[in-house]
Amino acid sequence: MEDWRKIDIDALDASTRNKRLTSETILANFINKGIIHKYSSQELSNLIGEISARINKNDYSSSILEIVVKYPVYAAEDSSLKLHYVQLINNCLVNTKDIDPVLKQLSDDEIDVLLKYCYKIMSLTELQATGQYIVNWVYKIISLHGQGVVLRYITDRKTI
Repeated sequence: MEDWRKIDIDALDASTRNKRLTSETILANFINKGIIHKYSSQELSNLIGEISARINKNDYSSSILEIVVKYPVYAAEDSSLKLHYVQLINNCLVNTKDIDPVLKQLSDDEIDVLLKYCYKIMSLTELQATGQYIVNWVYKIISLHGQGVVLRYITDRKTI
């Protein structure tokens, strides 16, 4: 049996052992561990070009399916390019007329990413004018996939 007088009580205290993590440190840890990819300006410009080309062809739903949810931009070197990317995603979501077939083609992980983009768009003051369309997307996502999607969004530390 261990002598109880030699136990370091301060080492067992959660307030001294676990410092509060900020979103920047969490993001840096994810990048360092290779969990998420930090997009360079060139890579993000290429994604923006692909989405813009599809928008010019009025191909909104496949751009959501093939580009947006496959390549989530959690971290980028240039924040203005990331904002432009989110604006293009907003344009795709607003102009997609038939939502249900798009949502039925996505997996659970892709739905989680799409919901993250919806909440990101709703949080930006520049894009609040289109909020009614995004709320419709959130409503459809929850009605088709359940409330677990929202719970996963709330507990996930990887934010867009």
